[in-house]
Amino acid sequence: RPDESRRGAGRGHRVGALLNSYYRIEGSPGSDDASAGITADGILDVQGFDARQHFDGMVASGHLRELVSQKKDLDVEVGSLDGEMQSLVYKNYTKFTQAADVVLQMKYCLDGMEPDFQMLEAAIGRVSECQARVEDGVWEHSSQIDVLLKRQRLCKKLQVLWELPGTLKRCLDRGEYGKAVEAYCCCSDFLRQ
Repeated sequence: RPDESRRGAGRGHRVGALLNSYYRIEGSPGSDDASAGITADGILDVQGFDARQHFDGMVASGHLRELVSQKKDLDVEVGSLDGEMQSLVYKNYTKFTQAADVVLQMKYCLDGMEPDFQMLEAAIGRVSECQARVEDGVWEHSSQIDVLLKRQRLCKKLQVLWELPGTLKRCLDRGEYGKAVEAYCCCSDFLRQ
């Protein structure tokens, strides 16, 4: 299929010529005027192209087969570009409608959750009130709790002191002199007070 490869090459050349002429790239092929050797495919894309003059020139020169071939190529290219454009429009429209549907569903979901949000807010308010009451109750009794904890520690020390003579006697009776000294040393600071 040399005809299709020639068409693809001609199309690529025309696209390149269009870009070059639009951006006015100097020194690149297609940046010169039509008289400087632009091909028949490239001349169609030149700004100021006169279709009537081109047609008359082709008919006068006897290149009717080439003109018919160009017409067929252009029809195929226009059809292809039209199909691509329709496809892009359809895809973008589909994406837009899907996004609109998602936004609408989110709105309905959020509207439906409004009672749940209100219940959650009320529950958080109740929890905050309970926390404040607990903190107030604990704060009132915290000094009492602190005094009771100090008394408990003191009672434990007194219990150890109360049991010290019995502990020392048992250790001495068994011959565990190291343990007896250790038990006495633990209580010696308190005994000196």
